Amino acid sequence: MVNDAVNADSDQVIERLKDDLRQKNISYAEISKPDPAANPDRIVIKGIGPNNSSALKTIADERLPEYTLIRAPRVLMSWP
Repeated sequence: MVNDAVNADSDQVIERLKDDLRQKNISYAEISKPDPAANPDRIVIKGIGPNNSSALKTIADERLPEYTLIRAPRVLMSWP
């Protein structure tokens, strides 16, 4: 039950991110939840160029303060 609610919330966050990135003309390769069963709150964003990482951080800070933005190896940004 809790995972279902968290999955629904993180699905909405992914859609919000896609909209915000599109509005800012920031391209990305993929936004996904790599393990929605075990970690439904973890969102991974791939393919954000280095020139746009600060714009992504601004979006996250302003629109998604409940998430923590971190850099991960081979993945530009992810939310744990």
